Amino acid sequence: MKSMFVAIIILLSITALIAVGIIFMRSTPVFGGVFSKEKKRELGKSKNYVDGKFENQIPTSMDMGFKESISTLAHFIKGNPNGKPSSPIEVEAFKKSTVVAKRGLPGLDILHFLSR
Repeated sequence: MKSMFVAIIILLSITALIAVGIIFMRSTPVFGGVFSKEKKRELGKSKNYVDGKFENQIPTSMDMGFKESISTLAHFIKGNPNGKPSSPIEVEAFKKSTVVAKRGLPGLDILHFLSR
């Protein structure tokens, strides 16, 4: 009896987590959710936005056969010799005023949101 109760609790918890994940994925624009009309207009002005969708700036093949997958895996395991800087990277101080002033740049929207 007790083990059945625990099993039901676990099943309900997993179901709740899946439901929350689905709701989050469908409501967040980054994961394919709905953008506001203002954001759609803004995105539509991009030179990469053609016929209602974004196009890569350079030709990009998405064909990944078995041979390419093995090659990619080997490169991943082997590592990139240029993957680490040869000297320490200088840290620059974060300036809220600079980020807010550049809020129109892609990728800084979240920083602008956080600075409110």
